[in-house]
Amino acid sequence: MGALLTFLGSAFATALGYQAVRWAAWKLLLWTFAITIFPVVINNLLWKIINDSMSLADQQASGHSISAVTIQLVGFTGYLAAKFRIPEGVSILVSAVMFRLAIRMIPFIRL
Repeated sequence: MGALLTFLGSAFATALGYQAVRWAAWKLLLWTFAITIFPVVINNLLWKIINDSMSLADQQASGHSISAVTIQLVGFTGYLAAKFRIPEGVSILVSAVMFRLAIRMIPFIRL
């Protein structure tokens, strides 16, 4: 009877040990994937989505005459704009307008 209990106890300990080793191996494998492979895959996927959407927008806009409006502040005007923090103010203003438009697209919200 003692030999049977010893055998069963060692079998249980061995199985428990294998489960712990298997759990540690899976954790190491998943951690390695999360650190090395998943960011690369997600980066490539996002790049593909953005690239495809930009090429689609470019194809749609190719028939129209769209000119980009850019203001280049160089020299003394650039210096004054930087001192008066005009680019930051314009950025905040455009962000607020876009936030307002995004909020208006959500149904059942009144602003």
